[in-house]
Amino acid sequence: MKIERVKTIFGVKNAELVKSHFRGLEVEYLIELAMAQYSDEEIYKLVKNLTAGHAPIAIQKEVEWVGVESSNIAKVRYFPNDERFDVSFLTGNGADFYSYLGLNEEVFNDFMESDSKGSYFCSEIKGQYKSMKTTETQSNTVSH
Repeated sequence: MKIERVKTIFGVKNAELVKSHFRGLEVEYLIELAMAQYSDEEIYKLVKNLTAGHAPIAIQKEVEWVGVESSNIAKVRYFPNDERFDVSFLTGNGADFYSYLGLNEEVFNDFMESDSKGSYFCSEIKGQYKSMKTTETQSNTVSH
């Protein structure tokens, strides 16, 4: 069961303790991580990094989305402390949101300075970093 794997990884007996232990990080987000084919060690490291030394989510500063000129990408944002790059892709039905993990600030800056965001994304980011489909709301629940 999904939540059982999350509880096992963190050595916590119930979901409410998982939630309070990680300062409000949504249990559903942890489950999404667990189901995204990450190893237990990767999930543990990511969540610890997302929560260690950060203020509780409720009082953290929001990172703003930045619109980009691209036929496939609507907007992006970058969380330097988490090395997380969020991308909103244009689709026929609105937008799809993905988070790319472990992406350093230099790669983000190179992306922002590139003449073709789509080409840079396809050659330097897509398939090079762990990614997870999210929603705009889910990507707001992680440590900023």
